[in-house]
Amino acid sequence: MVAVEDGKIAVARKNLVEVVGTKTTIRWKYRHGNMPVVTAGATVRKGDKLAQVADLTSTPIHLHLESERPAGTDLDNFPSLIVAYQKALNNPFKIDGDQLALDPAFEILADNSPGACGEAENAPALSPGNDGFSTLWCHNGSILGLSLNGDERKFVYFRPKTSSLRETVKADPILVTGKRVGNLFTGSAKHFHKQCGVQEFAVTGNWPDSSNEIILTGTRKQFSSDCNFRMKAEMLSFSMLRDYVKPVPDDRKSLTEITRNWGAITMPSADRTRWLPYVRSWPGLLAAGEVTDSQGGVIPAFETDEAGVGLWWYWLIVRKGFGPQGRPTLTEIARGIAGDHASDETIANYRRNYWGLTDDYFGRLLNNDEPIDIGNAEPRWALAQVMFHHESGRTPLIDRDTFARGVQFGNDVISGTFKGLNAYKASSSINTPVEDTDISARYEKLQREYAELASSVKVLEEKINLLRDILK
Repeated sequence: MVAVEDGKIAVARKNLVEVVGTKTTIRWKYRHGNMPVVTAGATVRKGDKLAQVADLTSTPIHLHLESERPAGTDLDNFPSLIVAYQKALNNPFKIDGDQLALDPAFEILADNSPGACGEAENAPALSPGNDGFSTLWCHNGSILGLSLNGDERKFVYFRPKTSSLRETVKADPILVTGKRVGNLFTGSAKHFHKQCGVQEFAVTGNWPDSSNEIILTGTRKQFSSDCNFRMKAEMLSFSMLRDYVKPVPDDRKSLTEITRNWGAITMPSADRTRWLPYVRSWPGLLAAGEVTDSQGGVIPAFETDEAGVGLWWYWLIVRKGFGPQGRPTLTEIARGIAGDHASDETIANYRRNYWGLTDDYFGRLLNNDEPIDIGNAEPRWALAQVMFHHESGRTPLIDRDTFARGVQFGNDVISGTFKGLNAYKASSSINTPVEDTDISARYEKLQREYAELASSVKVLEEKINLLRDILK
């Protein structure tokens, strides 16, 4: 063990060495050591050896380091150890006033702690612009959006933590702008000062793909109250919160439009552990945003229209078993959407509502038991419009191209070739669709697994009923 700073030895004996710092007058207490090489009254320099670490208390070799202010109150020395460790590794660190600032690469603040972004979640949002953001990030208590354009990167204030900061940045909310070349970001950042104005300074930092923590460093002016300044090192840290979801346009009014759950696939409660596994794990499912319908069911929300259409397609061909080349009737679809335990009246209501809309989308009124060839693109699109219209109460807002991408979305999930959310958006070109034979094979496998699961559930129900009979 070595001296933290220059000082004078106050105590030196087996199991305890105390050093009083010359500059700070802090009393440093080194406990559980052995074989001190200093004596009381001697002076030491920072880094001088004091004793050996030991295992005198039947524990592994260790050092118990305490620090005490002159007034006798304890001082937390852990931040000092962190700084020493970071210096030894040539890692950046930041001192805010007399406090060690949060290191977002290794530390997370609770939402109600100073500096975290919990309070900013409810702060008024600035306009994200026409393009919006890709993701949202926490920085110094405020929520910022990350804007991507090729190699260009911008951190833009989205929900400033205070009203005064909002007023300061609303005219020009860009905090950081620059370019990434490889994993290195080079650009500029702003620092806002109430009396001395806005200054820009150069920043750089490592920016690897899929990083949830970004640290940028640079040198800026630190102003005094009269705007004199000295240069100081600055570190800006950003912690990713979540993907940015573009606000629902004003013309989305119904629950299915707002959630993008076009088939209104409904779960029994807000407890996600009770949701069906295929819904709970569906790509594009939002972490929040589900809504409750008039019957108490919960309608999950999705990030894109394509994700919602894909879920409907999965429900139709896998969950309800019609298959990718199936020919379901209005009656069968009504029974499927109403649920296994629905009354005849409920099923009839669905069927009647669907039937009334077929003239608009099929060009004629279908018979209730007339097969609909969902393997064919035209009747598949017509059926989707009938069902989506019924759920939203008006002509569906999505167009045919979006619907086609959504079906491809679902097919790729089923076949195990899903390419990520961005591959199915309007601005992306989707690769050649999976052959129907691949989808059919995957569908048949899922059907076998579903049958096995249903059989297991039936056996379990029989055992439960037998146990109930025994306990009566």
